[in-house]
Amino acid sequence: TFFDLTVKMEKDPETKQGFIESYSFTMDFIYKNDKTDATMTILDIGVLTGFVVEENDLEKLSKGKERYIQKYEKNKVLSERGSFILYLEKVSHKKTERISFRMHKMSDVGLLQPAAVTIYEYYSPHARCTKFYGPEREDGAIYRLCKGDLCQCAEENCSYQKKNNVKEEERLVKACEAGMDYVYKVTVVGMDLADDSDIYNMTVEQVVKEGTDENVEGSVRPFLARPSCRKHLGLEKGKS
Repeated sequence: TFFDLTVKMEKDPETKQGFIESYSFTMDFIYKNDKTDATMTILDIGVLTGFVVEENDLEKLSKGKERYIQKYEKNKVLSERGSFILYLEKVSHKKTERISFRMHKMSDVGLLQPAAVTIYEYYSPHARCTKFYGPEREDGAIYRLCKGDLCQCAEENCSYQKKNNVKEEERLVKACEAGMDYVYKVTVVGMDLADDSDIYNMTVEQVVKEGTDENVEGSVRPFLARPSCRKHLGLEKGKS
């Protein structure tokens, strides 16, 4: 990555009228280059479910002599999930820059998943840095995707299917490796794909290696994943 980025969201002592809570949202970033600043830079900011951005703050940041952002706009492609974009004329390679504005909670969400902030140069969209955030997140804390008592890391690498010819002996060896808690043969019977997390419901057809969960054969178990992992997973309804 060509950028260092930190994101923090902290609860404000005062709440704006009409909202449940108000938060200060702060991004610190610097361009990691020895000689030059980054040119036109994009900050793609996902908004947490149930939250809205204080647009008056964005207006102030985009106007006046010392304006911090060139302009801002709602991401038309991703508008359903409440994403918006900040355009920066440049990003310094010498000193860390900061942009801060308020967000307000307008409704409580039972399963609040983290949102992402991505920074990249307009002409180099693949050289990007992405960080997840949420209310009162501690530095270094790992986000998890959760449904009931089932959780998994939300910042780990994507799982993927090994689709080439795999010998049964190779599967058995892998199943018996240390750290492999359980191994099931499953069929995808349902998919709940959302903006913040994906849930795949799977029927356990065969228990190859039993874990702590007993008598699971024939039952339906949920598998949680990030939306960005859909292509890597390649899961399809009706297939095992």
